[in-house]
Amino acid sequence: MVGRVLHAAAQDLSRLLVLVTGAAGFIGMNLIQGMILPKASGGGGLSPKQVVGIDSLNTYYSKTLKVARKEILEQGGIIVHHGNLCDEELLQRIFSSSNFTHVVHLAAQAGVRYAYYKPYEYVSNNFDCFAVLLETIRKQCPKCYLVYASSSSVYGLNRKKPFSESDRTDMPAGFYGATKKSNELLAFSYYNTYCLHSTALRIFTVYGRWNRPDMAAYMFTHNIDKGLPIKLYEGGRMARDFTFIDDIVSGILSACQFRSHRDANGCFRPETFNLGNSHPVPVRDFIRFLEVILGKNATLVDAGSSPSEVEETYANISKAGALLGWAPRTGIEEGLRHLVQWYKETEGHEQFLREGDFHIND
Repeated sequence: MVGRVLHAAAQDLSRLLVLVTGAAGFIGMNLIQGMILPKASGGGGLSPKQVVGIDSLNTYYSKTLKVARKEILEQGGIIVHHGNLCDEELLQRIFSSSNFTHVVHLAAQAGVRYAYYKPYEYVSNNFDCFAVLLETIRKQCPKCYLVYASSSSVYGLNRKKPFSESDRTDMPAGFYGATKKSNELLAFSYYNTYCLHSTALRIFTVYGRWNRPDMAAYMFTHNIDKGLPIKLYEGGRMARDFTFIDDIVSGILSACQFRSHRDANGCFRPETFNLGNSHPVPVRDFIRFLEVILGKNATLVDAGSSPSEVEETYANISKAGALLGWAPRTGIEEGLRHLVQWYKETEGHEQFLREGDFHIND
């Protein structure tokens, strides 16, 4: 459910014209569905005046899955442009076609271990393309409000728990986290130089309907169901702040309605919020929950260490609660039951899980 936005400058969703990048992605598709089906997602019966998407449909994971998500959105009347955010001419045409009030930036090169093999993909997609997007907003939509996905990975080797927005973020454990931190730095520089209004959302491990097939929740569900082995890093001791997709969607929608205070120059100050469940779950326990729900036992294989991943992620969400009126509402067992229900009702898993460049990690 969308949290009550406490700030006096909160905006009515029905007045928003929104561009969503990464629209055919896991979070992007669920977000847009939450926008166009607001009663189902707790939006109070209100939806934005217009929602437009863009997605590159790259092959990091199954393009077939991304196309399936895109087609569902298009069946709901949403235009989803096919293209790369580094294509400045395409972005200019999209911004010229509508007077956007908001840009929700979710497009990124995802994955932690893939960066071992393809670091330049992260530089291009997470840094270069984000810079192109910022420049396009500056030139064509200077009053746009940018809400963008950062990541819990920015906390890196920080050992203080739970992670708070004021904690240090200068020790990334891996390349992915470094590129997501670069987004926060770039966005702040555009605030300082050009008065660009933005909010960063440090999103913790997401799972749920239409999950990415390179992520543990989807792979674990499939492998347990089919009797396939599960690779377990660090003996399954790593803990993640698993957060159900509906809670992340409600957090993003709350952020879209939020307005920070203005500075002495009349610019909206940039803000940063953690979006997580605030209840880290060890990976072994996560697997046990799935075993119970599926009624099957997992076959576990020791995969050794994973040095670019941190031992535990754990979000302090008090700031999001105070300023956005947001809190997660879905416990881990309830969320996994929703995931398994989607898994059982959806066809194509073998292809979704087989396709994708991320298998270079195997």
